[in-house]
Amino acid sequence: MAVDAKPSERPHIGKLIERAAVKVARSEIGNGESVKNNAGPDVERYGAIAGLKTGGSWCAIAVSYCFAMAVASVDGARLGFKLSRGAKRLTKNIGKHGAFITEPHVGAVICWHRGPNGEISWRGHVGIVLWVSKDGESIRVWEGNKGPFPAKCKIVDYRDGAWRRRLYKIATLIG
Repeated sequence: MAVDAKPSERPHIGKLIERAAVKVARSEIGNGESVKNNAGPDVERYGAIAGLKTGGSWCAIAVSYCFAMAVASVDGARLGFKLSRGAKRLTKNIGKHGAFITEPHVGAVICWHRGPNGEISWRGHVGIVLWVSKDGESIRVWEGNKGPFPAKCKIVDYRDGAWRRRLYKIATLIG
């Protein structure tokens, strides 16, 4: 899949896609697991729309769903990166298509390391930035699969730079 836009048009389309992904994410607040851990009709719907297999951690599947739905709602847009059920892989795919950034903005994808006992591992957790304070130290993020069963899609606030702890990467479609 690729973006049909000329390079000079990509930042504009990227911004529209990110804004649309935020809108989709907000509409999913409260949805998530219901049958058992990492399962339920909402999780299955996210996987089906994004074309991804479910049955494990689903934060990246939910973010992939938001971007798949967003692209479908933006005239002239096609997905220019591969969706993934892996948080770090999805973030890498978005960043390679757009850009990796050091400071978040609304619509950017943010990913943290997630490992046992605080260790850095192949695992990650990903969400979509909804709000950034003027000083950039506090952010609000939409996240799926956050917390114990039954985990739901919800908004999580990170204050006083807490979002920087265990940060893996921030990616944007605005290159």
